Amino acid sequence: MLNNKMIITLIASVLIMLFILTGCSNKFNWEKGFLAVVYTNSLKEKSTIVVLDDEGKEITTLNIPVRGIFEVKRTGDQELVMLGRFSDKIVRVKEDKVIIEKTHQFPFLYDKIDENRELVIYNSDPQGDIDYFSYDFRNRNHSNTIRHKGFPWALETDKKYAYVYVAQVPQKNQSIDVFDLQGHLIKSIPLNVGGRAGDVRIVDGRLIITSLSDSRREQPDQHVIVIDLDGSWEARTLKLRYPAPNHILTTSDSIVITHDIADDRSILTFLDRKTLKQKANFVLNHKVYRAAIAGDHLYTLHQIGNGGKIIVYDLKNMKQISTYSLKGRGEMMVQNFVLLK
Repeated sequence: MLNNKMIITLIASVLIMLFILTGCSNKFNWEKGFLAVVYTNSLKEKSTIVVLDDEGKEITTLNIPVRGIFEVKRTGDQELVMLGRFSDKIVRVKEDKVIIEKTHQFPFLYDKIDENRELVIYNSDPQGDIDYFSYDFRNRNHSNTIRHKGFPWALETDKKYAYVYVAQVPQKNQSIDVFDLQGHLIKSIPLNVGGRAGDVRIVDGRLIITSLSDSRREQPDQHVIVIDLDGSWEARTLKLRYPAPNHILTTSDSIVITHDIADDRSILTFLDRKTLKQKANFVLNHKVYRAAIAGDHLYTLHQIGNGGKIIVYDLKNMKQISTYSLKGRGEMMVQNFVLLK
């Protein structure tokens, strides 16, 4: 006999829509694609993925009738996942097809744990309580949805746990809430920060957390929080030279942190991966909206109007080596990008 949850899961699977895109001359071109850029509209069901080759030439444009796509994750060799944060849809690109899955309202955070498991956190509660949010722990044959109090700002997972940066509303208390992958709360670790989450990343057995500054504070936060994942759950702070740490990136020997210090300027901090000592700082003459590292290159997204630029730097000397121009697309704004190689 199938229980109710299994029946619901089967029905949800049947309701997944395979959306074959029309009005596009090309399929999603993984072979020639170097990076994919996401444009979206927050009010209308309009988003677009633009695939560029390594010279910045557009080779594929896919129009998607979903609003509010701000995040894109590469989850496989030829697979992307995007959340329609202001909709009830998750978009999956698999090879040259686009699959639009109907979900709970407002999918907000996503992580793929392994080939069989994933976690989706929704900015909504089936019971209508504005202080609670839905956590959907999925595997191939089962889905377990729980309710949890507090606003989920950021998510990171490993093979055992999910780590969620949670802010309690209206108290403004913040914590890292640790769940096992069946959805049971294991531990809540208080955070002494005053802003919202910037980023959360596991690096070499440690959870690294940045927090964007709270405007109520006289001095912007200059700290990152480090939690040891060896079972002690010890949380400590690391003071940086510059305020407003945001994105966390890694190279083979460094942790790279971006700082949102001004609309026309950003700073990068390089930490030693082993010791967490600060090695160097670099100033970029533009704001870093999104960033990624591949090999010896740093890719940064700079928004300009509805379009922008992806500016590429050589990590060995932090010299700018190339730029990809991103034209505006009507009522949509460029929001994110992902490297395909």
